[in-house]
Amino acid sequence: DRLRNCVRELAGSGGNLVIDSHYGEIVDDDLVRKVFVLRLDPKILLYRLKARNYSAIKIKENLEAELVGVCTYNALSLHPGKVCEINATGKEIEEIIQEVLGILDLKVECSVGVDWLSEKLPEEVLNLVLK
Repeated sequence: DRLRNCVRELAGSGGNLVIDSHYGEIVDDDLVRKVFVLRLDPKILLYRLKARNYSAIKIKENLEAELVGVCTYNALSLHPGKVCEINATGKEIEEIIQEVLGILDLKVECSVGVDWLSEKLPEEVLNLVLK
């Protein structure tokens, strides 16, 4: 509640805020213009998490969440009509920023539709998730 109030105070000062979080509930919907959910190919995510020495259980949790779109689902339930997914796989940060700005400027379509489950998943990913 304190964080939500702090965000509301900051938003009241005019201007725009960019909030980087997995938790959409920290921002009241009336303050939200768009929510961008960055998605990443599960195989790439697996390699990144292993390189960061995440525990096996943490890797499994993150892969499962990415596969079924937990962050997208949560964002859609909290901020309906304001959620855009961006497949960040193979993109540099500047490309992602340009895509976000394009959506905000109405030059790029905002959409939700990343679906890893309709693709053939690598055995390494499946083995971790199905354990």
